Amino acid sequence: MTEDSPCIDAGDPASGSDPDGSVADMGAHYYQVNAVGDAPESIIPGRIELLSCAPNPFNESAEVTFTAANQGSVSVKLYNITGRIVNRQTIDAEPGMNKFRLTGETAVTGVYFLSLESGASRTTMKVVLLK
Repeated sequence: MTEDSPCIDAGDPASGSDPDGSVADMGAHYYQVNAVGDAPESIIPGRIELLSCAPNPFNESAEVTFTAANQGSVSVKLYNITGRIVNRQTIDAEPGMNKFRLTGETAVTGVYFLSLESGASRTTMKVVLLK
């Protein structure tokens, strides 16, 4: 599994955590970021958590809510079911709760994986687009 796989942290939450304490990954193997050792906290990327995408399923657009531990850039990618990126954008996040608009204008009806990444932190959610 590569570091940009939409399967990371996208497994069944009822199946328990991966050995690194993160949400279970999809598939037989889990992905683990290399430890950063005793690096000063100021250079360790902040954790992000994807809270909601509403409405889900969505038609034209949906409001995505996430939290960020620190201010910084968050990479947003929308993957189709085959793993191809169909939408990509960058969000400037503030510490705490953040919101942005997800649009499906270039995508067709289907199941997608919405992935937010900041440094070593990644969170993924399944979303459905209905046109």
